[in-house]
Amino acid sequence: MLESKDLSLNLRDFLPDLNNDLIFEDLNGDVEIYRDTWGIPHIKTKDEFDLFFAQGFATAQDRLWHMDFDRYRSLGKSSELLGYEMLDNDRLLMKIDVEEASKADYQSSSDLSKKMLDSYANGINAFIKSSKTYPVEYFLLNIKPNFWKPWDCISVYKI
Repeated sequence: MLESKDLSLNLRDFLPDLNNDLIFEDLNGDVEIYRDTWGIPHIKTKDEFDLFFAQGFATAQDRLWHMDFDRYRSLGKSSELLGYEMLDNDRLLMKIDVEEASKADYQSSSDLSKKMLDSYANGINAFIKSSKTYPVEYFLLNIKPNFWKPWDCISVYKI
């Protein structure tokens, strides 16, 4: 439960850093992510897999909570966050086993598709590792984001 002093949270404190340069060993070359006047990210790179990495990173900057919540839903774990009201939904999703289906889809994917998914998940994880702050929902629920596996992208797509 939030105390009254917590109700004066400055939501700007939970926004990602969009200005500092970062270095990641997973990249093959230079990558530039810039945002236009509407905040839409644009990516410049010469390497296809650096593009997927950067897309994962930029998407996590903008939507990590939304992505993570959809992952909780796909894994049948949303009741961990929202309570018993989500149990029926979780039971259904555990019964159809979206995670196992997504792993099977990943395993049957081409090597090129796997590399794309790997790069995208690595970009999400790079954001999680490098960020000093996460969206406010993590603070309110007193949790931290878990690292992504490539098939998590497929699970979220299925939801």
